[in-house]
Amino acid sequence: MFGIVHGGLNKEKRIESLRMLLDMGFDGLAIGGSLGKSKKDLFELLENIMPNFPNPLPRHLLGIADYKSISVGVAQGIDSFDSCYPTRMARHGTILTQGDETLNMRRSTFAQQFSEPLVPGCECSTCRRHSRAYIHHLVKAHEPVACTLLTTHNLRAMNDFMLRVRNRILCNEM
Repeated sequence: MFGIVHGGLNKEKRIESLRMLLDMGFDGLAIGGSLGKSKKDLFELLENIMPNFPNPLPRHLLGIADYKSISVGVAQGIDSFDSCYPTRMARHGTILTQGDETLNMRRSTFAQQFSEPLVPGCECSTCRRHSRAYIHHLVKAHEPVACTLLTTHNLRAMNDFMLRVRNRILCNEM
């Protein structure tokens, strides 16, 4: 069971919460509650409190899963993440790419891209079987299958990203 470290952006409150949870003997610790209004707030929060976390306990960041935040979190010592980010993006017609970029499939620029996969080089079933133009049509027509196809892609993209992160950790590049 994980204890959840709260305290908003207040470093002292976060450290006080952390110390109380350490005394309770949890199996791991999670950072939750208000994580700020911007990535800058989140990154400063992690920089300020992560040095106080003991190494043997797993550390989890609640509700954060965009590529940049995961990269910064791992560099600060976060071990695991959870978020609805990939599926929420899919529900809103947006796909994850292999970089920091996202693509909004509602944009008319995709309407004529009949031979272009969502993300070149992606091996997910959506990218292997459907063009950007077809996905654009499904999203614009509010077809429910669009969410399924985009979710399939986004979950594969997130898994591929995490595989790259793991490999960088194993090669001591993170």
